[in-house]
Amino acid sequence: MKKIKNLFIITVTSLLAVSCNNDLTSVEQVETGRAKDYYLNMGKKLENPYSVKTMKLALENVKQKMGKNSLKSLSKTGEEFNIETTHLYVKFNPVDLVQEQTLESDSTLIVSDYPLDYDYSNEELESMGYDNPNIIGSYYTAVPKDQTLPNVPREILEELYIPEEDPFFDEIGTGKASSTDLTSKQDLYTNLMHEAYKITNNEKQLGLEKSSDGKWWIFGKKWYPSGRITMYDNSLGQTVAVDGAQVLMRQWFTIRQAITDGNGYFSTGFVRGTAKYVLQWERHHYDIRNGWFGQAETHGPNVKEQQWNYNVNGDQNIQFAMIHRAAHHYYYKDIKGLRRPPMYGEMPSRMKIAAIDATNTDINGDFSFWRSLGGILPTIRIYKRTNMSDYYGTVTHELGHASHWKMGWWTFQGVQDNVAESWARGVQWDLTRMVYPNYSASYFGNYTGIVQDLIDNDNSYSDQTSGYSISQIENSLKYQKTWQDWRNKIKQDYDNPTENNLDTVFNYWFNQQ
Repeated sequence: MKKIKNLFIITVTSLLAVSCNNDLTSVEQVETGRAKDYYLNMGKKLENPYSVKTMKLALENVKQKMGKNSLKSLSKTGEEFNIETTHLYVKFNPVDLVQEQTLESDSTLIVSDYPLDYDYSNEELESMGYDNPNIIGSYYTAVPKDQTLPNVPREILEELYIPEEDPFFDEIGTGKASSTDLTSKQDLYTNLMHEAYKITNNEKQLGLEKSSDGKWWIFGKKWYPSGRITMYDNSLGQTVAVDGAQVLMRQWFTIRQAITDGNGYFSTGFVRGTAKYVLQWERHHYDIRNGWFGQAETHGPNVKEQQWNYNVNGDQNIQFAMIHRAAHHYYYKDIKGLRRPPMYGEMPSRMKIAAIDATNTDINGDFSFWRSLGGILPTIRIYKRTNMSDYYGTVTHELGHASHWKMGWWTFQGVQDNVAESWARGVQWDLTRMVYPNYSASYFGNYTGIVQDLIDNDNSYSDQTSGYSISQIENSLKYQKTWQDWRNKIKQDYDNPTENNLDTVFNYWFNQQ
């Protein structure tokens, strides 16, 4: 592996990685990051109808065609209607992990790691994320002009005027507009938008319709995108809701957001006209990546006044959805009193989970906490699986390692691999069974069934201890590095009717390794 070049502020001399089916091993830091302006080499740059420059030209054209004096009657102040900046199209260029984290911490921003004024084919969208360059990439968003922005290097790519976001047009009707007179806000809005889109060769996007009396209309009334996200779970044999997923509705620089509820339903703020549904697979505490780099997204239809009832399909989209379902469980739902994995702010960046579009017969998942110090490479890698329960268990296992590390990485360093792997396998078994009651985890190498044996009283390997809770076992794990120390701490911390059998059970599993 190449050594890092001017990337990490922190220097770590000896760190550990956890790879399922592998021992804890020492690793070198690697040169990472996404190439600057990588996505500018893809797709087609579109002319921007919302730039202030274009909108002002469009307004002048409307005046020439329809008479400028009629505009005065449409202004609230009696002054002539004019174009002023409402939004800024911003490109953020974080230069280090601190700045990237600062950007991520601003919950008012919905950013994209590719430009908003490009047209990408489905093939290009699906392939995003496989670049292998050497610096942090850029992020794009549109914000109201007066919004306070995070202290991250940025460029103002363009000043925007977005009529749909201008309160002046809030109460426009949904009927036809005149193409010859400006007697209403509807007339002004329709003709202004039509001219701006015509100037920039985007007229087809308006859905322009004309009637026999010479009037026309574009976009149509406000509508509220909504729908439901589900998927077929082959381990449960039924269709299930995908809850906690982030749905975006994109229309040029206007972005609406919603989170699916427990039944998979969502509803966003209003848009006008045609807009595109997107599932962006991230939440505040974790970020699913498409391969090593690039945001994991599932792109829905570009529609007008239509719901999106989507049953997740396609190998990679299912992979995204299953990683999300397990991560959402560990971060946001009932986990029987366990500690959460590292939260946002506890690492230099959010927990990055890579969805690797490949199978690996030796490694199902891989947690390497040294990557969390760097924050650019994903901390967890998840390879393709066949069964949904295997996806769920693998993600839970790796997040179990992350939660273990969170107890104190200085104590995690040097922990015996049989302790680390047995704990993660125990979490995998207990939490996954909350969704898949018949789930069982196999044990081999350094993966033992000690946690399961301490909890249940129906273990085919050994049935001499039971009644401990998963949170009790975790509490006793903190600061313990060896098999014997973990056992002794459980004895010290908790009274249990089967405590006298702890030595026998721990010895049994130790000898199975």
